Amino acid sequence: MKKALSLISDLSVEAKDILKDNNIELTISDLDNPPNTQELIALLKEYDILIIGVRTKVSKEILEHIKEPKIIATLSIGLDHIDNEVRESKLIHVLNIKNANTISVAEHIFALILALNKRIYESNNLVLQQKGHKKNLYERPEDISNKKLGLIGAGNITKEVIKIAKVFNMPISCYTKNFDKHRQ
Repeated sequence: MKKALSLISDLSVEAKDILKDNNIELTISDLDNPPNTQELIALLKEYDILIIGVRTKVSKEILEHIKEPKIIATLSIGLDHIDNEVRESKLIHVLNIKNANTISVAEHIFALILALNKRIYESNNLVLQQKGHKKNLYERPEDISNKKLGLIGAGNITKEVIKIAKVFNMPISCYTKNFDKHRQ
């Protein structure tokens, strides 16, 4: 039986069921802090699968100690907390969640854009101070319709942001260092 360790304490019931259905024994970690490199090496010697988050940094130093295939599953989209050499290793298979929270993050971005343009934070504070009149605002709230939106990066989150921006008739300017990869 394969053994998995989750460094994420609130692993979903669905994820736990998938592991159980695949005859994988799951242990949920009680560590308060992410393991350092030496602790990670010890964990990888004991477990076949490690489930981590972005706070766990995985350095190439672990490769010297891995003698059999392992899986490192990160509950994130990004992989910048895992060294490139680890991601390219033949002994370690790295998994990520490619679309985790994509729509939620895009919606949050627009919530912030709207809150700033509509001066919601400032307006709320004025109401709490009993000065809730538009003449007391530093500047007049603005519409975002037809305002140009600048984006850096062209990944899944940006694609969702663009969908929302189109609803607001916003012209879009996007920069990515991998232009050919994202050409439409």
